[in-house]
Amino acid sequence: MKPQRAAPWFLPEAICLVAAMALLHLPALRPAVPQVARIAPGIVAAAGLLLAWRFHRSRTVFAFALLGLAWLLTRSVSTSHDAMTQAVALLLPLNLAAVALLPERGVLTEAGVVGWGMLGLQALVVGFLSSTQGPPTAAALRSELISSEMISGWRIGQPAIAAFALAALLLVTFWILEPQGSARVFLWSLVPAFLGCASTRPSHSSVYFATAGLMLIIGIVEASYGMAYRDALTGLPSRRALSEALDRLDGPAAVAMIDVDHFKQFNDQHGHDVGDQVLRLVAARLQANAGGGSVYRFGGEEFAALYPGVSAQDAAAQLEIMRQAVEGAVFLRRQRPRSPRKPAQLPRRRRTRESRLAVTVSIGVAAAEGKPAADLLKAADRALYRAKEGGRNRVST
Repeated sequence: MKPQRAAPWFLPEAICLVAAMALLHLPALRPAVPQVARIAPGIVAAAGLLLAWRFHRSRTVFAFALLGLAWLLTRSVSTSHDAMTQAVALLLPLNLAAVALLPERGVLTEAGVVGWGMLGLQALVVGFLSSTQGPPTAAALRSELISSEMISGWRIGQPAIAAFALAALLLVTFWILEPQGSARVFLWSLVPAFLGCASTRPSHSSVYFATAGLMLIIGIVEASYGMAYRDALTGLPSRRALSEALDRLDGPAAVAMIDVDHFKQFNDQHGHDVGDQVLRLVAARLQANAGGGSVYRFGGEEFAALYPGVSAQDAAAQLEIMRQAVEGAVFLRRQRPRSPRKPAQLPRRRRTRESRLAVTVSIGVAAAEGKPAADLLKAADRALYRAKEGGRNRVST
């Protein structure tokens, strides 16, 4: 995996985790740990809840409630509270995974009230078992699932460790299936949450739980940024991102406007779902063949490409490769044949039909040459018009 592709998997959450571990374990930073442990959880919780309320992130509100309860209930390291510690460590990762995978339903809606009720019920059950059946509950939650000296001395038992592992597996699976979803940030927050539950030092536990909350805040910021600067359909940077990139230009550059040829026909003949699929596939081909440029979703069936430090002629050569990549791609539309018989009764080979859609793009490119952003886009748009007038499926300067 290339470094630029791997970085989004680890940044900035990995930096937060490394910073927390450095604070706790580097001798030069240890004197600051008590002060950070006192103020960090409250500050992070207040900031996170405020942002979650402002951006209507009910899942983040529930996640902060879970982390806050876990922090409060596991602060004591005495043996009399061992049952509560084990129960909280068992339930926390499972609840975080459930919250991450559920849709946003609001905090005070009917679904939200049910969520608060489930959280309160769990707290009551944990409190009841800890106060009346403490030693048996702790012993059961410390059951040895596998024989391993590596984890035999940990503060939390193997059932809780297995719960964290199961939650991580679920979140990894959903992250792979839906890379733009919320599973990633919840997966990262599991790591400091686990360390917070496993730590035998209350100050260390506080720092780790604050780090988990900070990762949730990062998730809110990234989601808000994505809504403002990334196109939801194609995943490409949006028109706003292009405008800011043009404003930052300092020196020669080339800008291209790209239009999907006869796109209205796709919507009219095959429906908007097929049209959306075509846009996603075209976006993927454009991005894969940008050759050092940046591709943006401009709006509708239009895209744009920016090549800083490149002349219009050099950009046109790369854009020709891009055009050929779209023209040579195989766009298949799959549909089930209409039949009065049930699908299970249809022959296996005839259950679906595939039709190839011919997709091409017209591209117009213009050089910056000190033009304001608006004039540069107009020049590229005029070049695009010439490409269409010349027969489409071509690059024009």
